[in-house]
Amino acid sequence: MKNLISFLSMFSFFLLFSTEASANSVNGENVIFVKMTNSNNEFVGCFANRGNRNWVEEGTTLGRTRFTFKELNRDAWSVYLKDESRNISIQLDLHTKKVYYTGADGKRVELYNISKAYSKVDGRIATRVNMKTKEGPGYFKMLDNGNWVEGRVKPGYSGSTFTEMNRDDWSIYLRDASRGLYIQLDLHTRKVMISYDNNRTPAFLYNINAAQ
Repeated sequence: MKNLISFLSMFSFFLLFSTEASANSVNGENVIFVKMTNSNNEFVGCFANRGNRNWVEEGTTLGRTRFTFKELNRDAWSVYLKDESRNISIQLDLHTKKVYYTGADGKRVELYNISKAYSKVDGRIATRVNMKTKEGPGYFKMLDNGNWVEGRVKPGYSGSTFTEMNRDDWSIYLRDASRGLYIQLDLHTRKVMISYDNNRTPAFLYNINAAQ
């Protein structure tokens, strides 16, 4: 009887662990971003969900849109996209870890390998953060040239530009050399932190409301 109880306890723990691991894994139902490589394992770009079932394909520079797509459907393993302007379809298959392309001729081919998939925005993939400021809603946004700009939703605001210095799992680090200041976009604490050349101790600047 003791052996049976011990077995049932271990089985329940294994089932709970498996359920939690499954819930936390990236799949077709929750994926929002995939990085792609070619047959030589070289990074070639990514597909990113921009909300409202809109997706973009970006090249090797994050934030630089090459093509736009509409999400048609999802299942347990894949996301299905369509570019009506070019009459092509894309399948992001997280089971085979492949990106499949179907052209106007209906021929389906393997396009890229999926090297990494994400179900939430972190410091490695973010290209924009929205924040709350005293002047109203604001943002830091990555530009096509790889630099960043601080802006406000309020019309007429002219923001500063920043050079991206580094990224890690949770944060993006920016610098405005003209003013000798540094910005940390911390998506873990959801705070924008500021420091200066003469004092590198970060101080709170803004709260982050959302990121993409």
